[in-house]
Amino acid sequence: MRPLFSLKKLALSFLVLPALLGLSSCEHPDGGGDGFTPSAALEEAFKKDFPSATEVAWVRYDVYAVASFVVPAKAAETKMTAWYTNDAAPQLVQQQQNMPGLESLPEAVRNAFYASAYNQSDTWRVDEVEVHRRHYAADQIIYKIELDALQAGKPDVDLFYDQDGVLLKEELDYDDDNGRDWDDDDMPISPDAYQSCLDFLNNRYPDYRVDDLERMDTRQHGTLFKAELEKRTGPEEEELDVFLSSDVQFLASSIEIPYRDLPQAVRTAAEQKYPAPTWEIEDEAKEWETNENKLLYSIEAEQEERGMETEVTAFFQEDGTLFNEYKKFD
Repeated sequence: MRPLFSLKKLALSFLVLPALLGLSSCEHPDGGGDGFTPSAALEEAFKKDFPSATEVAWVRYDVYAVASFVVPAKAAETKMTAWYTNDAAPQLVQQQQNMPGLESLPEAVRNAFYASAYNQSDTWRVDEVEVHRRHYAADQIIYKIELDALQAGKPDVDLFYDQDGVLLKEELDYDDDNGRDWDDDDMPISPDAYQSCLDFLNNRYPDYRVDDLERMDTRQHGTLFKAELEKRTGPEEEELDVFLSSDVQFLASSIEIPYRDLPQAVRTAAEQKYPAPTWEIEDEAKEWETNENKLLYSIEAEQEERGMETEVTAFFQEDGTLFNEYKKFD
């Protein structure tokens, strides 16, 4: 799947690059804190939506009010979480429900998982299965399978499927202890922000279809929105990632291109900076457009030395000048 940086005070488009690569995220100080007392309007909305709920506990998480509770079920109680806008007229934004296991998933989702590379009982164990209903996205239903790695060096994995078994996203997590009660994937987008993003994207990219829209929270730049767009070009689909600020302003976009299609000056600079056989450069690169109409190219390279693996994302200008590089060590 499409997997999804601070310098001196330059253009915001350049400052935002670490977040765009998902290299940093922020904890939410209100998440998982002491109890939160909901307003009367919120209590009323919740009781209307979940009249049989028991063991209700509220917390404030970012701009949302989140209720954790259980509801009666045929076999056993079901644990659920509901996210509400925390305002005068509360609105249910997202529900999250724990599922008993793979057998509770739709057949198409089960079959897709069984056919995937992650269906290896000696390498990964199914930890949790969840269903997310996102009301801000026309009642979109997403199924999440959380896998724990059983072998050293292997990452934990979160898989996200739609109702038809289409893999929407896979996330590799080498460090699951993030100190938060919910993953970034559990964070919804407010209905107004969701619609504003759709309006902006449909207006700017009328030939593309919005395939996915998610919220990203970063230490450096706060909340961002990442949209994955698709356009049919002959027998293939062209994919475009677009990054928007919290007030829905264009920050940057990126598109994958073959490494061989990079400008010759960029390839030469990359191969001098990361020479073989010490370094291995990925076959795919990215072309970036920023909100100042600047053009950047990024490549990814990795090196393994004395048991230490180093991964590098390097950004070059069109003439081959190294703009910056960002390293990750495993």
